[in-house]
Amino acid sequence: MNGKSFVRVEAPAKVNLYLHVTGLRDDGFHELDSLVVFADVHDLITCKKGSGLTLKLSGPESASLRKASGTNIVLRAAKALADKVGPKKVTGVEIHLEKFLPVAAGIGGGSADAAATLKALCEFWDVNLSQREISELAQFLGADVAVCVEGRSSFFSGIGDKIDPINNFPKLSMLLVNPGIELLTSKIFKARKGSYTQMARLRRIPIDSMMFFDEIKKRTNDLEATAIIMAPVIKQVLSNISSSPGCKISRMSGSGATCFGLFDNKVQAKKAALELRKMNPNWWIVATESRL
Repeated sequence: MNGKSFVRVEAPAKVNLYLHVTGLRDDGFHELDSLVVFADVHDLITCKKGSGLTLKLSGPESASLRKASGTNIVLRAAKALADKVGPKKVTGVEIHLEKFLPVAAGIGGGSADAAATLKALCEFWDVNLSQREISELAQFLGADVAVCVEGRSSFFSGIGDKIDPINNFPKLSMLLVNPGIELLTSKIFKARKGSYTQMARLRRIPIDSMMFFDEIKKRTNDLEATAIIMAPVIKQVLSNISSSPGCKISRMSGSGATCFGLFDNKVQAKKAALELRKMNPNWWIVATESRL
């Protein structure tokens, strides 16, 4: 056994710069078109020697996970990988999830945790899986897990299974705000009404920041209106972000309730974060940048 005794992997927040719902499949899953980036704010997954497959939770956003019924997606990811590689490769491990991202928040926290767990355990157990095998595990765990395994700016379509990474994507300064409420993705999709939107991938990524912002503004998050009906505070979050000096775009990410603002630079984003914290001290507010 050549695996390591200690492995730590970051699980970054996923931000949907736009999200179009393009159709509904016969199996009930929705077809999507989205451009995602990953932020420098993240959860942490740590693997160390243990007995069996166990999960330890800590961090400021872990409380709701302790109360949740059912098996945490981190353990489901660990068990799926263990079943895939077989008992000869698997050794006892304690997985520690340090939770800094809000739960059920539209920024792929659980999906990112599952993806980080797969990466960490492949290293911990000295497992070499093909990209196809990892993608199959990821898709089994959830629609967003595959793009979180990729972990870099990407277009994705289908039900999240068709991923096209983007090279040389510009670094974005952004503000992330969650009002402290959880929204279940399944409920948002179920409640959504209306027509479907055409795919609208950018033919190229503009180098000029204003041109880039203009292209993103032409697109939407098709789940935003439904989320606002279910959680009206989202409208206030978007208004607060958009009125911040220097904000170019404000939009909800994923199925909510986290919203983001894009700024010319991180200084502006930090100033906006400070002001919003004064007005809303109980909200989760982070100024960050996208990962390259």
